[in-house]
Amino acid sequence: MTSPSENRLGMSLLEVLVVLSIAALILGVAAPTLRSPPRHLAEQEALASLERRALATRLNAIRSGSAKAWSPDSPLCATQSATPILYLPDGSAFGSPFCIRMDDQNLWIAATPLTGRLTFVDPVSQ
Repeated sequence: MTSPSENRLGMSLLEVLVVLSIAALILGVAAPTLRSPPRHLAEQEALASLERRALATRLNAIRSGSAKAWSPDSPLCATQSATPILYLPDGSAFGSPFCIRMDDQNLWIAATPLTGRLTFVDPVSQ
């Protein structure tokens, strides 16, 4: 005669629940990394990329002792022409805010006069 443990063909309900809970835990941890980043992070990255190039121009103006102009190389909004930001030898900057086009959205950006850093500005005031 054979014992009941030798004739087991399937899994118990407890084993199935443990496997499903482990799979759900792994999926819950991995799911956020599979999604695309939120839109505001993409905008911040675009601003940081522009700012790196602009601040390199600012540093060049400080080192050379002469004013240097910088224009964004990103696509501008349809209604705007390229107006450069001027970085002065003392590190300050001036220029009008500009609009770039990113993912079918207009982003208005301006340089702060004292530091030359780029920031998002409210398009209503433009």
